[in-house]
Amino acid sequence: MRIKKIMASVLSVLLLGIGMSVPVSAAETTPAPNFGDVDILINDELGLIIETRAVAINGRPIENSAELETDYSQTTDNTRAIPEQETSRTFTHNIYDRNHTNIATVYSTVRGVYSQVDSWAQILDISAYATGSNAVVSQITFNTSKSGSDGYLYIYFGGASSGTMHYKIYTNGTISNL
Repeated sequence: MRIKKIMASVLSVLLLGIGMSVPVSAAETTPAPNFGDVDILINDELGLIIETRAVAINGRPIENSAELETDYSQTTDNTRAIPEQETSRTFTHNIYDRNHTNIATVYSTVRGVYSQVDSWAQILDISAYATGSNAVVSQITFNTSKSGSDGYLYIYFGGASSGTMHYKIYTNGTISNL
């Protein structure tokens, strides 16, 4: 009888402990800063916040952006049979630390080909580089993958995965960051 009471007490304490810890752990989320109309990815493990903005389409700045732009699409031997057309879009991904201080900026350019007539699109290339202090930039590495109209930029900080950018090209030539 005494063993049953002890076991019941231990079980009650465990259940109450588990029940109380769930709301407490859910309340410990870091609030995301308000950056306006941008996409934000938060990596709590590394304490990084990645903010994404589109800054250039086909090498031309959009919305009077003062961000650096780069166009990696080639200018020679890019002639394709009509109705195929080539397009590119440059994005900025600002990386913030736990204190919401910008520690680096990643620039990615997605290049693709599309046909509205034939209703298809394909990502050809994704390139990226980082700017910021040498101590931070030397820790940022990238990997890419693409499959048809979808492409991915994997961002690593100090060898640990810190975020994945998912790009998509549509049959009208629009490239977006999902």
